[in-house]
Amino acid sequence: MSQDTATPTEEQTPGPEKGDGEEQLGENGQKALKAEREARKQADKKATDLQAQIDALNTASLSDLEKAQKAATDAAKDAEDARREAMRYRIAAKHGISETDAALLLTGATEDVMLAQAESLAARNESPRSPKPDLTQGGHGNPAPGTNGEMFADFISKQLT
Repeated sequence: MSQDTATPTEEQTPGPEKGDGEEQLGENGQKALKAEREARKQADKKATDLQAQIDALNTASLSDLEKAQKAATDAAKDAEDARREAMRYRIAAKHGISETDAALLLTGATEDVMLAQAESLAARNESPRSPKPDLTQGGHGNPAPGTNGEMFADFISKQLT
């Protein structure tokens, strides 16, 4: 069985039983007792309503606090991401790495890791990308022949003269 935890009502209010003491009070005493009991009911109802409002405000302020904590956490995360991004591009510029290579290849969480990645990438970039030309091969000092039109014009002028 559950216990009734509601606010006291007229039946639960301690005091003289109906019929016992009320008859002794007289008509004005009964009116005063009835007015007192009615005022008690209204005060209890008002106290319950006010407590409900306080609970609602506490819940709202708690959710505001949670919102503020989440916003602070998000701001800290954004600041860390911005710091890491600035560090990535600073290291990339120092080692002559393009922005796209930096975004793809400099993925370390700390500055030391990014520096190691940048040095490795810069060392690869220093090696020649195409073979050096062999100067011992090919023509030496001979002028390059002209275009087909120029060679045809030279041929015709030699034939006519």
